Amino acid sequence: MRPPLQRAAEWAGIQSSTTRGSDGTSESCGEAPKDHKWLEKHILNFHIDRPYYGRSCTPLASNSPWGAQRAAEELRSWRAPHELRTRASREPDIEADHSYFGKIMTAVFVHGVPETGRLWDPLRRHLQVDSLALNLPGFSTPRPAGFGATMDDYVRWLSGELRGISGPVDLVGHDWGALLVARVAMLDSLTLRSWAMDVASILHPDYVWHDQAQLWQTSGAGEQWAQTMRGNTTVATAALTAAGVPAEDASGMGAQFDATMAGCILDLYRSATPNPHAHWGGDLTRTAAPGLVIQPLSDPYDDQINSQKVAERLGAHVECLPAQSHWWMLSAPEEGAAALLRFWKTVGMDS
Repeated sequence: MRPPLQRAAEWAGIQSSTTRGSDGTSESCGEAPKDHKWLEKHILNFHIDRPYYGRSCTPLASNSPWGAQRAAEELRSWRAPHELRTRASREPDIEADHSYFGKIMTAVFVHGVPETGRLWDPLRRHLQVDSLALNLPGFSTPRPAGFGATMDDYVRWLSGELRGISGPVDLVGHDWGALLVARVAMLDSLTLRSWAMDVASILHPDYVWHDQAQLWQTSGAGEQWAQTMRGNTTVATAALTAAGVPAEDASGMGAQFDATMAGCILDLYRSATPNPHAHWGGDLTRTAAPGLVIQPLSDPYDDQINSQKVAERLGAHVECLPAQSHWWMLSAPEEGAAALLRFWKTVGMDS
């Protein structure tokens, strides 16, 4: 097997001796340079002048054939600044079957509020699959002109992002990202290999928004909150730590908060009254793609019983994380990665 950086170079078409086979795989007719610095210079410089169109994802290059392919495809398109890196050594002892009728799979991660795609970095380092993490519009990315930032606007955005990915995906969401993932799975307008979410109880008909959400939904009070938090990293960090974000992660998350994110948060929550079920509950039925509901049992924003009921409605498996809370992907990234890999392995066998 060729080194991953060599494969990425071949897939990116850097070498004139590289051709594509009839099945779409690369067929190298020559020897590609193996030096990391060469690849970094030629691939990154090759794309450095490409315009920034605002696609907000961070691909994670892997030590696998599909990881090299995906990294190269992302680098060819160059729609946003990318971080190219090889994956850390495998931690869990479980490997997922990340192919589907011969197609290579991509795991796509969606964050919540008030986060960005960087939320998933610790967990993704424990995966041996090709993955990328999206940033919601307005969350460390510009808010597109005319974008309403409602729950349905974000679903349409996510659907558009997924359509730009070649082949089915394993879709994973947290917090509001979890709700968007579930909604995409319910609509069944895209080919998913699987989906996974937490805080499933928020989709229950009896769900009542937590106090902070109700403040955001209140005209005047929400704007005052945004004014207090905006540009004050110390206050934002303290609030996040009090909410349960690990201290070592809270400062970085707080520093990402700005006026654009605040406005999107207010518009998003105000579009979801009295609760998400009132808008999407009519489609809360078994999904075509297999699903997983993750239950961190100490999550103050989730309810285990109602989460179980929603999982049953969606036909999803349930995986409990007994000692974890809302930000389980930060406090226990290896445990979270292992849960996903176990689920993906069963999906691979079922396929």
